[in-house]
Amino acid sequence: MKRILLSLILAQFLLLPLTAQTVSDGVETAFLDFENINMDPALDYLGGIIKGILLYDMSQNDYIRLVNRSKLEKVVDEQNLRLSGISANSENTLQLGRTLGADWLVYGEYIYLGRDVLITVSLTNVETTRTFAYSDRGSSENTIHSLAEKVVMKLTGMEMTFQNDNSIRSIISMRDESPGELQLYSWVAGAEIYLDDEFIGYTGENNKVPFIIEKLEPGIHIVRTHYWTFGEVDLPEVIFRDWDEEFEINPGEKIVIRANQRQFNSIIYDLQQLIREDYRYKSDSDPLYEKQHKVSWLDRESKEHEIEYTVKSHYEKNLYKCDLRVIYDGDEFNWSLESIDEESIDLKEIIKDVEVRFSYSRGRIDYAIWRQDLEQGMWQDQ
Repeated sequence: MKRILLSLILAQFLLLPLTAQTVSDGVETAFLDFENINMDPALDYLGGIIKGILLYDMSQNDYIRLVNRSKLEKVVDEQNLRLSGISANSENTLQLGRTLGADWLVYGEYIYLGRDVLITVSLTNVETTRTFAYSDRGSSENTIHSLAEKVVMKLTGMEMTFQNDNSIRSIISMRDESPGELQLYSWVAGAEIYLDDEFIGYTGENNKVPFIIEKLEPGIHIVRTHYWTFGEVDLPEVIFRDWDEEFEINPGEKIVIRANQRQFNSIIYDLQQLIREDYRYKSDSDPLYEKQHKVSWLDRESKEHEIEYTVKSHYEKNLYKCDLRVIYDGDEFNWSLESIDEESIDLKEIIKDVEVRFSYSRGRIDYAIWRQDLEQGMWQDQ
């Protein structure tokens, strides 16, 4: 019975972590670098975050004695090594540990996987040359805290808790990046300026002096201006709204944007005129003028229309004659007009949802096709 009891005690003793036997003397630990497996310099900042959190957690245990960083770098320089890319059981690695007087070497690697980071922490016992590796995948600080708990347990045999509810923020978004700057120009004075839907000021009186937005966090933002009668129009629905622009700014970048607001009535005026042309006869002009226009457009319900407008006129001395033909969505309409002794002509005819216009006066021709579903001031109804 005594032999069985002795065997059980011995088995339990052997199962204890190796370092736990001498933990009261302290565990000399050299913390090396974490290798960026992606080999993307833009992701190097993750290595610093991982090391920083691990070092902080490990320093909370009184029995873990971390080798001074300056001492570590001095030995590395003397041995012509590099901290990153450490090979677990290479003679150089073990010699580094012996020179430092370290019991353990801690190092690792990480790989960015889009939304997560896969982190591997390796521990090499300098005396036995055995290596233990722990991996975890996640995006929060708690991913690193979890690995720190395993490292401390292995080094000291002690159970410690580092994970907490305040460490759920993403380490991926903790990148240390210098802010950017936006210079916004606007020819409309007094317009309200919004950045990511937050009011930040007004456009100035001098359109050659920009409104400067400093300390912009790198990433995607939306800048918007609001002024009563100015903005942009979404087509084909003809919806009036503020001018805005989405932009992406990189760390330390300065970008320039011009707010291209337009007066709503001016936009409506341009949209109303599907076709517009003018012509003036001169003394040496050809008496025959003939021109055909074709245009297609979408109405406010996104229905496509096609219209063709042909003008054929003849002017000689005191007699002016003109034939007009309009084909709208396959339907044809014709007019024959005449002016004697410079009598003016003014034609306005509504066809479905457009108006055909033609005028003649003293050798000058003006003609157009106007939409009837748009009118000045309609933006006020929205």
